[in-house]
Amino acid sequence: LPLYEAYCCIWASDDLAYEGGGATHATALNYFQNRMAARIAARIGQDPAPYTREADLILKGLQRELWVNDQGVFAEWKDLLGEQQVHPNAALWTFYHTVDSEVPTPLEAWQMSRFVDTQIAHIPIHGPGVPDEGCYTLPTSSWMPYTWSLNNVVMAEAAHTALAFWQANRDDPAFRLFKGTL
Repeated sequence: LPLYEAYCCIWASDDLAYEGGGATHATALNYFQNRMAARIAARIGQDPAPYTREADLILKGLQRELWVNDQGVFAEWKDLLGEQQVHPNAALWTFYHTVDSEVPTPLEAWQMSRFVDTQIAHIPIHGPGVPDEGCYTLPTSSWMPYTWSLNNVVMAEAAHTALAFWQANRDDPAFRLFKGTL
């Protein structure tokens, strides 16, 4: 396509399978790695063309196969077999790995951050000594039923999501999420 299956490339992979289908976060990581390999090749006097060509194909595949235009999000994955359905309910790792990998345009990154705003539960942080500043944290996905590592509340996941909000130029929710995470 070229899309990449996400076999053991994130911490949640202990309970996650895409049955051979292409996952956005794994594909985005491969896009970024090929872009970086092209830069390194050029700096050491080697031909960057094979890496640039692969990165271009990966980006076209992501846009063509996994961008869900009416929802403004890269899908979690696309089935390899059968009807080859796209599964648009993306988890946090899909948002932040895609943004980290410099895949989305600025508008797409903003749209993906709005998906997190509207489709992932926000858990307010309250308690003794906690300022009431609208701080919150997030579960890793909205998937049900609950299963280990697929919809937990994990500090590292929320902190990485806050970074992706900053990268998407959404400073206010990034800061509130990061404070809530800490």
